[in-house]
Amino acid sequence: MTETHYAPHFQNSEGFYGYLRAGSRGIGIRNYTIVCSLAPCTDSWIVDVPRKFAPSVKAIPSPGFCSRDAGFLDRLMKLLSNPNVFSVIFVDQRCSSIDLDYVVNGLKSQGIPSYSLAIDSFECLADFHCHLDAVINQNLNEASAISRSSASWSSLCIGAKCGGSDWTTGLFANPLVRSIFEELISLNGWGMVSELGEYLGVESLILDQIKDAALQEKFLYALKLKFDKLRSFGTDAFMVKGNLDGGLFTPEEKALGSYAKFSGLKIIEVLDVNPKVEVFDRMRRDGGIVLQLGSNQEPQVFTEMAYAGCVGALFTTGLGGGFNHPLTPLFVISPRVSVEKKMSTFFADFSPSPEECVEDVESLRDKLFSKFERWINGELSKVEKESVDAFQWSL
Repeated sequence: MTETHYAPHFQNSEGFYGYLRAGSRGIGIRNYTIVCSLAPCTDSWIVDVPRKFAPSVKAIPSPGFCSRDAGFLDRLMKLLSNPNVFSVIFVDQRCSSIDLDYVVNGLKSQGIPSYSLAIDSFECLADFHCHLDAVINQNLNEASAISRSSASWSSLCIGAKCGGSDWTTGLFANPLVRSIFEELISLNGWGMVSELGEYLGVESLILDQIKDAALQEKFLYALKLKFDKLRSFGTDAFMVKGNLDGGLFTPEEKALGSYAKFSGLKIIEVLDVNPKVEVFDRMRRDGGIVLQLGSNQEPQVFTEMAYAGCVGALFTTGLGGGFNHPLTPLFVISPRVSVEKKMSTFFADFSPSPEECVEDVESLRDKLFSKFERWINGELSKVEKESVDAFQWSL
């Protein structure tokens, strides 16, 4: 008798429904208007905007400084050209040295409606907010006229990240992520994983999945730089209190758990923080896993994923907290044994019991795939509906 391997499948093998963007921007799963502050003194003027216009309007604070070189402005445009972005409203001051016209015109050339408001051109805060609200409402009306279109899975990039991992993350949650990636890759889509500093002990396994010699060298070089930096802080830098509290005691245990998200899957690219355009073209041709060489911490890693074109991320967590990202919405997977230990502020979208993870795997994956597809097609995750956005620059 031949043993068969059960592989769950998306209900719609043809694709999903998303927002088709102009040019080569791709397909978004959300249709956001972004209000972006460009100076620390204007951050407080936009802080309440998302609560007032949730969930379609997101606020991004300034990086904490005012001066910007041309390189930063180009990277800012790349970040805000993420497929989830419909329009952008910049908030700045007239005295600013930023070439805002350069950014606004650059985004408009990509078909992204863009505006700039200088706070010191208004008589008072109330006057500014009245004008800002009018611009936002205009954009929401225009955005509502855009319908979702059918798109193939090959146009979809989904990221994955662990956070506050405990013993259940590598055993249950991350293998569920892998099952989604496996199906996505079979349909020529691609998944992105980060956390370079968490692969101590599984380097040889990852190298076996990278068939290109140049990519192997790139991975090993980046890995050495990350490990040298971590070791300079001592061995404790590889683990955090949440890991230890959750039953992980060595970096190798943590690495094997993190690796479970993409074990054995085809790796097609090792991505720099500021990748070249031709890299994205290659990724769109070849479905597979992309290793991202960047931050190890959220929310910075989700900013880097948004920069690279991810339109959503699977966040597996044990004892971590709940938050969302204003450009890369999150879908949280956490086994129930972990959820029961969390504070009421934590939000899990998929929280099976350990018994379900072991005894009813086929049914469990079918349920996960169904929820995942509904999320991709527009159903908001719990963190999108109930938690606050967390954003941190890493450009």
